[in-house]
Amino acid sequence: MAISIVPAIKLVKEVANGTIKKDAVLTLGRQDICFTRGLIHYVMEQHGLPVPDESRALPSEEAPPMEEFFTTLGFGRVESLDVTDYENCSIVHDMNLAVPKGPLTGAFSLIVDGGTMEHVFNVPMFLSNVHDMLAVDGIVFHHVPVNGWVDHGFYQFSPVLFYGHYVSNKYDLISIDLIKMNVHNNMTEDEPIPYVPGTLNGRVLPEQDKYWYMCAAMCRKTPESTSTVSPYQVFSQGKLAEISSSAH
Repeated sequence: MAISIVPAIKLVKEVANGTIKKDAVLTLGRQDICFTRGLIHYVMEQHGLPVPDESRALPSEEAPPMEEFFTTLGFGRVESLDVTDYENCSIVHDMNLAVPKGPLTGAFSLIVDGGTMEHVFNVPMFLSNVHDMLAVDGIVFHHVPVNGWVDHGFYQFSPVLFYGHYVSNKYDLISIDLIKMNVHNNMTEDEPIPYVPGTLNGRVLPEQDKYWYMCAAMCRKTPESTSTVSPYQVFSQGKLAEISSSAH
């Protein structure tokens, strides 16, 4: 569970343009940070964000703790949730089970899934919990494996899962991208590739002997958003309509 520089740049960009409100952030799993202070300071400056003096005074060649990364971006509250507290998360809960209604309901303006959902068997409950803990107008950001992570978790995810779930449940789609990672050093390469539903249609992604792919999906909860609609694949709806009409 980690945040690498490409998804971090996405978070900085969307904080800078006001898409993400800096009230409270919840990470699902306490995230490792895979970049240095100096690099994220540079990225923030490139996007017009001020770097706090207390962060600038710390060693630039070191990776900041997760909490420092988000407070440097300006978040007033930083929480992390995990099934145990062995990595010092602030909230202990099993995402296979419903989060009880209470102080966590609608509490977060940003929820970050930096490679946690693939480790939770009950994916529909995971997505329902995200919905319940996210504030209206809040942003959910998934960064999860598409291929190449054999035995890493229970699942690897096609980007159409996020498109289907969030569009069907009346979320605003900010972006869905594919991110290439070099298999030899686990580093991200190239610019994110925007995902267009139906264009891949089961094809093998290029150069899978050299690259793994991650999916980065960012969506906004609206007042009309739900979590209970089960989607059809968007590029299968036409075929579904054909089958339905031929049956009558």
